[in-house]
Amino acid sequence: MFTQDIINHFWNHIIFPDNLDDCWTINYCNNKDGYPVCKIYGISLRCNRVIYEMYYNINPDGYIIWHSCNNAKCINPKHLSIGTQQDNINDRTKSGNTAIGSRNGNSKLTEEIVKEMIIKIYNYQFQTILEVAEYYNVDKTCINQLLLGRTWKHVTGQLSVPLANIKLIISKPDNVGVHYGQSKFSSSNKIRKIKIRLKNGERPTNIARSLGLHPKTISDIKVGKTYAHITI
Repeated sequence: MFTQDIINHFWNHIIFPDNLDDCWTINYCNNKDGYPVCKIYGISLRCNRVIYEMYYNINPDGYIIWHSCNNAKCINPKHLSIGTQQDNINDRTKSGNTAIGSRNGNSKLTEEIVKEMIIKIYNYQFQTILEVAEYYNVDKTCINQLLLGRTWKHVTGQLSVPLANIKLIISKPDNVGVHYGQSKFSSSNKIRKIKIRLKNGERPTNIARSLGLHPKTISDIKVGKTYAHITI
């Protein structure tokens, strides 16, 4: 977990291109392998691993960071993904030797569940990757890889909803509630109305049903897990 000061210091060193879809670089020295590194808590870390954890709120320890752009100096999180022996897995998948989707005995998801998940995300019934992961009882990495198009491509590739159009709120300390990303709520007044209904004793499930939201979204508001900065 990084403090807000560390996050701000790190992001202030990033050099952003005119087109944010292009490679990002950062004003830190490169190691012998050509990867930019920085020191956090006295430990030398590759910047691509640091920004991956900051942006996706997923600790990449134990995984390999892969660059879709093949640029070791790039730290654009959209160019990064994690995996283990991914090249080997890709080769086996292409040759038909790897069980994919629900045919993989270790999978907790099915083709129908993945279709349902994508539709729910597209309709803003979830706000964060963590919410999706907890709802479907899978790891955050599983959801992240799916949304990056690294897994379940045989399902997502057939949907009319492009993955590129799907945005989830990533838990970043300096961006909260209605001020960040594709939040379901366009104003703080809507949050206040929900909090008033909760204060009056209305059940979260009833509120969620009336607003077309997931009950957990309302429960998180009730316990102060989200939108705690908005008061009534």
